[in-house]
Amino acid sequence: MADLMKKKSFLRSGEGAIASYNYEDIASGSGVIVFYAHNARYMTQAVYNATIYENYSLVTERIFSEVYEIAVPASYGQEVTTNYEFTSNVFNTKRILNGRCFFNPILKLTANSTSNNAYYFIVFTLYKISGENTINLGSVISAAESILGGTGSKYVRTSTYLDVNKEVFKVGDKIKIKMSIHTGVGNNAGITLYIDPAGRSLPADSSGKTETADSRFYIPFKIDV
Repeated sequence: MADLMKKKSFLRSGEGAIASYNYEDIASGSGVIVFYAHNARYMTQAVYNATIYENYSLVTERIFSEVYEIAVPASYGQEVTTNYEFTSNVFNTKRILNGRCFFNPILKLTANSTSNNAYYFIVFTLYKISGENTINLGSVISAAESILGGTGSKYVRTSTYLDVNKEVFKVGDKIKIKMSIHTGVGNNAGITLYIDPAGRSLPADSSGKTETADSRFYIPFKIDV
């Protein structure tokens, strides 16, 4: 399997800038950049007990998230929806988003108590932020994932996609991905989302399966050479 850490570089036609991609999608003729969900924490006052703020973002490097396990809100006997939004830094060169975007986060379902099941599904929405405008590029709903009560825990790397046709991102624009996670759980069941770009190893689930804690998003941009 190709090492996605190694980027390929292309000199853009008519420009001095070099565009880097993790790999090339032959079908669409696009270069794919892998973004990772990340959580940075900060304070606005240099005081020990100041309020800590969370900044959820999309990054392209394998940096560590300080807090990378998120207990997704869930309520016994009813469905709950929680939104998580991840935004990139501004683009420093023009790019054209073109092709199939894959959404690939990692979650864990836990249901230790007998007869208390758990499930989730995710609505992914892709946006372009351009100045004061936020433009919806489309949405897709993942398949529902579930676990039976009393069976312990299991990891699920959700995978779904959205096709986008030649959406221009100019210098200063950003890309944003919103995950609306819909959950339903029994008593003592829960769902965890992981967002560590460094991909730290997670302990084995009840079946012995291991995973890495990186939620990944594969975004294709037209290669203009």
